[in-house]
Amino acid sequence: MRIAMSRRAPTALIIPNDVQELEYSPPTHDFKMVPPSLGIDWPQVVPDDDAVRVAAEILNTGEKVAILVGQGARGAASLVEEIADLLGAGVAKALLGKDVLSDELPFVTGSIGLLGTRPSYEMMRHCDTLLTIGSNFPYSQFLPEPGAARGVQIDVDGSLIGMRYPNEINLVGDASRTLEALIPLLQRKKDRSWQEDIESQVARWWKVMGAEAKVVAEPVNPMRLFHEFSRVEPESAMISADSGSAADWYARQVRMRGEMRGALSGTLATMGPAVPYAIGAKFAHPDRPAVAFEGDGAMQMNGMAELLTVARYWRDWRDPRLVVAVLHNNDLNQVTWELRAMGGTPTFIESQRLPEASYADFATSIGLRGRTVTDPEELSSVWTEALAADRPCVLDVHCNADVPPLPPHADLEQVMNLTEALIKGDSSRWGVLRQTVKTKVQEVLPHRDDE
Repeated sequence: MRIAMSRRAPTALIIPNDVQELEYSPPTHDFKMVPPSLGIDWPQVVPDDDAVRVAAEILNTGEKVAILVGQGARGAASLVEEIADLLGAGVAKALLGKDVLSDELPFVTGSIGLLGTRPSYEMMRHCDTLLTIGSNFPYSQFLPEPGAARGVQIDVDGSLIGMRYPNEINLVGDASRTLEALIPLLQRKKDRSWQEDIESQVARWWKVMGAEAKVVAEPVNPMRLFHEFSRVEPESAMISADSGSAADWYARQVRMRGEMRGALSGTLATMGPAVPYAIGAKFAHPDRPAVAFEGDGAMQMNGMAELLTVARYWRDWRDPRLVVAVLHNNDLNQVTWELRAMGGTPTFIESQRLPEASYADFATSIGLRGRTVTDPEELSSVWTEALAADRPCVLDVHCNADVPPLPPHADLEQVMNLTEALIKGDSSRWGVLRQTVKTKVQEVLPHRDDE
């Protein structure tokens, strides 16, 4: 039996040339129709008055107060400064809160954690009171030993408050409103020796960072790239960093000041965010300069493709400046160092080595500016030129992969693992030994004020 098949012509699908040109019609009062609304009035979350008084009593009793701020404190910067002055405290910054306070403030100890500074580490080791504001910093091993300090935490999100340290009181509230309620109850500490000691450590730290950046490393010490940027950075700059070794140098070498903003992947597990973050920042603030610090692994993964986006849109920005600084070492450097320091494993070239590419030439080929840098003495002028350019610019900086991103407070296990990796026959063992010794010795040498 034969079945007749219908051969009706398919119905034509008519698509308008531009959906934006369609005439608007509001949602009807029917199933699956979702009407929109405009305007939102966020609540002002303020903690209980009795809880604020308890927090004030704890902070007034403390003799060595440490403050930790995260991105939740960004809108309360002036109040954080005031409370640090009252309590004679130092202020450490979680990585996402790096732009909360200026690094020009003498009591700001900088970043905390594995990518942090020695002043932050020492402050947390010796404080007797910890005030955490707007931060969910998860690495509790870099906080005081449990029981060694009395803890107070302020956060508008109560879902994780009190999860990182055994605080005596947790205040669920907006940072600004809570600090405004807390400050009148605080007593200005007469003994300023704790804060003065912190300020002395911070001043020395920046001298050490300058000296480490100038350690010779062929062709370029990667720290020098960040150090020279900090000398000429615009106070309105928006900075983004990749999640590799670029994050280490961003955390320790870049000094925040003015209205600078900083961003990177908060979990440090996202490869390649720097250039997309910078592009997003330019669309949000087209009148401000942006700078992205990018590893060459991330640059090959998505950064070069994102430059095509930059090439398409940069003429629409009121300020055309967007600088992409590439750490060109042909190595997945952060993973290489993690293998050494955490696993005692020599570098695995087959998985770590990257193919050679010219990022400056690629930038030039699509109408952007590009500059290859192999001489560290050129970095100062190169940054000045890039930050004055009439279009986005890529700095292809050939860096030494053996410069160690080890923390200034590396523990014995990390040192032993690194030693084990080198003994096992790491292909760069002599370069690693040479650069590690030259870099770490800067922490014990005296340094001049101009370093």
